[in-house]
Amino acid sequence: MRGVIQKEMGYHQLLYPLPVGIGFSNAHYANFARTMGDAPTASGVCGEIIPAGFPDGVVNVVVGYRAKAGRALVTHKGINGMASIKILQKAIEDAAHFSDKTYPIEVDNRSPTIVFADSNLDDAVKKAHNGMFFNKGRRYSAGSRTFVESKVYDEFVDRSQELAERLIIGDPFEPATQQGPQIDGHQVKEILRHVERGMRDGALLVTGGTKWGDRGHYVLPTVLAGVDHRMAIAKEEIIGPVKKLIRFDSMEDLLKKSSVAQNAPPAAVITKDADNAKHIARNTSSGSIWVNDDCRDKSGSVMDTNKYLGKVQKLPPITFSASLF
Repeated sequence: MRGVIQKEMGYHQLLYPLPVGIGFSNAHYANFARTMGDAPTASGVCGEIIPAGFPDGVVNVVVGYRAKAGRALVTHKGINGMASIKILQKAIEDAAHFSDKTYPIEVDNRSPTIVFADSNLDDAVKKAHNGMFFNKGRRYSAGSRTFVESKVYDEFVDRSQELAERLIIGDPFEPATQQGPQIDGHQVKEILRHVERGMRDGALLVTGGTKWGDRGHYVLPTVLAGVDHRMAIAKEEIIGPVKKLIRFDSMEDLLKKSSVAQNAPPAAVITKDADNAKHIARNTSSGSIWVNDDCRDKSGSVMDTNKYLGKVQKLPPITFSASLF
């Protein structure tokens, strides 16, 4: 065994990235996975299930907040390396400053979904909708920035509104529910704060933008139109159900506007012209590009990792983890 690694996890999709990331790294490393203290129940269940079949001490799940538990693990002399999510980057950089560990930073959730006018509009609207609102927007590959070619922009806005307003919100244990609550009241306030700032900067609220119901931490599916790529709302990470629609006139205009996000998030390109997708792949630093599909992790797909994370890799049958290298 090569050593011990730490993986910093959010609370967004614990049951997918936690076991998958640990599964591959266990080929060479023992794992300490720190999950957020905001989701102790799900984290605890993962901690009981995932170690099954492994020798004692190979898989360890630590539940706690980054200020204490995260810092303690980052600075511990017995841990050789770590992988983290973008939202934790600052805290980890601060702690790692005092150590010699490597710490690859994973991408954030400002993924662009790019819709060209030649695409089937019904299909494009549905894919952009699913890519954004799946798991109530709480994914690091959520297509929160949707770039739409000017010829079809207005119609795309109208259809996006229709789909957003059809989403069934409610108890996550009810089979009919399509969108459940946010993690806590603080996250609700953060989401609505970003929306309000976007509106102050000139974005148009098409639908949503408020809490839903008088109980629980629910946010209505939100669509913002007229978003300028230079607005803070287009550049900052919003982990929640907020879709931002940005107009583009040409390929040159698109590449200029879509390049403002940091950390090169994944991208989805919806078009009938393969040359459009190839041109974007060659001229952006996106970590993964889905063609005529939404920005959802597809096990076994090819990942062209971005300039921040390194090499071109082909994923194993399940996934690829930067922490292995």
